[in-house]
Amino acid sequence: MVRSVHSLCGIAPGFALPQRSCEVVLLETITIPTGSVLTVLPGVTVKGNYLGATPYGTVGLNVVGQLQAVGTPDRPVTFTALGRGWKGIVLNSPSNTIENVYIEKAERFARASPDATDRAR
Repeated sequence: MVRSVHSLCGIAPGFALPQRSCEVVLLETITIPTGSVLTVLPGVTVKGNYLGATPYGTVGLNVVGQLQAVGTPDRPVTFTALGRGWKGIVLNSPSNTIENVYIEKAERFARASPDATDRAR
């Protein structure tokens, strides 16, 4: 179980976020391990906490497993900062799906896997 996540969705933190508008805060860098899938459903906002002394801090989302963040035009998925900035998302694996997603106030959004088969829209 992920312990470095604060959820305002009325659910216990885990690897699936509900299909309703809610907010999830990453309190520190989270790694989605190999073989695991983080599914972020439409209307969910994920906020990275600010820790550190650099402009964007040190908190981010590190995906070694898979990220499936699929919003809709009316209910996008949003990744943003809790405060002034956050590190962002690093995709270290293939087969991620990112559709109708906003990424804000992040130092980076990177795909580190050279053979990734990610879908982004």
